[in-house]
Amino acid sequence: MARSYSEDFRRKVLQAIELDGLKKQEARELFNISRNPIHQWQQLKSETGDIQPKPRSTSGSTAKITDWEAFRAFAYRHRDQTQAEMAALWPEPISQRTMSRALQKIGFTRKKRPTAIANAMRPNALPSRPKSVIREPRIEWMSTRREWMSETLMAMVMPRRGSVSTTSNPANARGASTGWPAIGELS
Repeated sequence: MARSYSEDFRRKVLQAIELDGLKKQEARELFNISRNPIHQWQQLKSETGDIQPKPRSTSGSTAKITDWEAFRAFAYRHRDQTQAEMAALWPEPISQRTMSRALQKIGFTRKKRPTAIANAMRPNALPSRPKSVIREPRIEWMSTRREWMSETLMAMVMPRRGSVSTTSNPANARGASTGWPAIGELS
């Protein structure tokens, strides 16, 4: 939260307005503040006779759980309960969310089993194949595809050795072997 302006600064601003005859707009520009605090300070001075800042109220609420050792013992005793049930069992009225934050603070988790079960398969489920078995055909397929792509691209870009010579074939003179029209055919 932003700090309030000091009482000395408030006095200077109001003195410039009241005694020196500045308008609020001029004082605002001179002291580099907005118009709203000037209006509030004038209103405060007319109501209370002083421009001292009001004391701020303490923010936040009081803690619902203060004895953490007792809470830790309570949480251990009722570890099989849900958070809502634990909140209802706590001596003071607290919400489920407050119980959740308190349990998180002491390190309790929602997980009921401390470790995972080694084989948590359903009884009628078939065992799955290992990932290495699944990946091997994919790798072979990808390498085959990669070879085919490179061969296809090379065939498109560069003519193979032993192909028809461009000088002996009259069709190549027009650009027919490359698939591109000859220069004279463009217009």
